[in-house]
Amino acid sequence: MFAVALMVGSPFLSWIANHIGRKPVFISCSLLLIAVCGLFYSFTEGLTLPMLYLLFFCLFLSGGTTGPVVAAVSKELFPVAIAGTSVGMVNLFPFFWGGALFQVVIGVIVTRGGLDRGGYSLGGYQDMFLICWVGAVIFLVAAFFLKETLRRREPAEGT
Repeated sequence: MFAVALMVGSPFLSWIANHIGRKPVFISCSLLLIAVCGLFYSFTEGLTLPMLYLLFFCLFLSGGTTGPVVAAVSKELFPVAIAGTSVGMVNLFPFFWGGALFQVVIGVIVTRGGLDRGGYSLGGYQDMFLICWVGAVIFLVAAFFLKETLRRREPAEGT
C-alpha cells in the first residue's frame, strides 16, 4: 500500500497544495495520521483485511507522500541562490529521524512488548502505534507554525 499511496498521493497532494496551500495539506495529513495511528492503537484485534489495506493506504498517504510539498516549502522559504542547499538540508531529516532514530526506537518498543506465538506481541505493536501517534501530534503542532508559502495570483482583468 505504500507504493500505491506514493504513486497516487504525491501528485495529488502536490496538486492540492498548489491550489489551496501548503499549510492545509500538512494539517489535513497530520489529522489523518493521528486518526489512523489512533485506530491502529485502539482497535488492532478487530481489523479486517480490507480495513488494514485502507488504513495502511491512509497511513502512507498522510505520512509518506508529503515529501514534494515539504521540498516546495523549503525552496520557497529561501532565496533561489540557496534553494538547492535548503532542500538538501530538509531532505536529511527523514533519513536521520526516520531512518536512524525512529526505526531504532520503534524496534526497541516492539521488542519490549515481548514475543507471542512466535512473533512480536500485540501490545508491542500497539505501543509502536502510540509512539507514531505522538509523532503525528508533533507533526500537527509543527504544521500550525508553518509559514504558508503559496503565492496567490491575482485574477487578470476582465476574468
